[in-house]
Amino acid sequence: MLQSISDFNSNINGLINHLKYERNCQLFFQAGVKKYNGNSDFEREFQSFVCKRIKPSLTASKVYSYKNGIISLYGFLERFVEDAILEYLREICRQAPDYASLPSAIKINHLDVSLDHISKIKRNRALSDIQRKLQLREAVKNMNDCLIAVPEYTINLDAFINHSSNFRYDSIHEIFFRIGVPGISNLCLNNDKLAIALSRKHSSAKSLDKKILTSSLIKELNDLAQRRNEIAHGARVDEIESPDLLEERIYIIKKYVNALNEILFNYVDGYIFKTIDKIELGIPSKAYGGMGVLEFEGLASEKSGRIAVGDKIFAVNNDSSNTMLSGSIISLRDQKGGVENLSYPCHEPFCIGVNFDLNSHILKRKIYVGQ
Repeated sequence: MLQSISDFNSNINGLINHLKYERNCQLFFQAGVKKYNGNSDFEREFQSFVCKRIKPSLTASKVYSYKNGIISLYGFLERFVEDAILEYLREICRQAPDYASLPSAIKINHLDVSLDHISKIKRNRALSDIQRKLQLREAVKNMNDCLIAVPEYTINLDAFINHSSNFRYDSIHEIFFRIGVPGISNLCLNNDKLAIALSRKHSSAKSLDKKILTSSLIKELNDLAQRRNEIAHGARVDEIESPDLLEERIYIIKKYVNALNEILFNYVDGYIFKTIDKIELGIPSKAYGGMGVLEFEGLASEKSGRIAVGDKIFAVNNDSSNTMLSGSIISLRDQKGGVENLSYPCHEPFCIGVNFDLNSHILKRKIYVGQ
């Protein structure tokens, strides 16, 4: 859903590849020194090059590679949080029929964050007088329009991502709380991949209880921000993590960010589900998980209409920890074969292909299609 998660994963993969390249270069020269004993001109030249050029800079190279890894990792995390919030707000505003329909947290917090945003614009010395006036005019207009709930409104998006401190556990909680996503880091711990990654690093046990996982995640986020601050402000780095430990840190942050993305995706879909018209298909009679196909005996409805390939589809179970699964219809099939759309009421069996994972619990969920 979010472009920000694609950018984040691409940046993280690039960082990991860079660190592996640095490590492989070091291993290459170390292995070369052991292999080449100086029995030829090439071997003597190689050993001389390593002794004069590589060895003197080896320690410094490790330190700078580590510093680069920490600074980049934190930067990627911060950029994701900011960009993801902007994307989330844009999508919510796009789906909202009017200002009154926005989630209450956004409406409640918009005035305060807008006032802070206006103060920030006033203090920004990088802006020219013309730029400052234009930005102030826009911010004040948006704030006033939302206060009186005009039909054509625009919220101050950038106001929701202003922050005065580095992103640690508490500040990440706070910035997402503003937009109506409370306790987001705690929710992330329901993600099995993140929980396993934290358990592997912080305990010999295969799994940890929620309190210990929370403590471990707090430590990871706060320690990354602290290390980033020390490096960015020129503090001396006497001890660095091994390449394996740094890669493990990157792996945990990657799992955490991808868990954040899933939660935001679910919140957006939950909002869409509440605001759009939809038809209830009921509980599927059969599910073919390997093919991503749901089968229904028919579709009884007092209204007439159509469902079509490309429509939004929701699978809801209010008794599950994961209340909603969602995606799109990618195929439809009636008794005659594949079709692009299906009219209802329908008294014959039909199948729907979906683009989200199915398991046996799908037969406990009610299926809805957006209209």
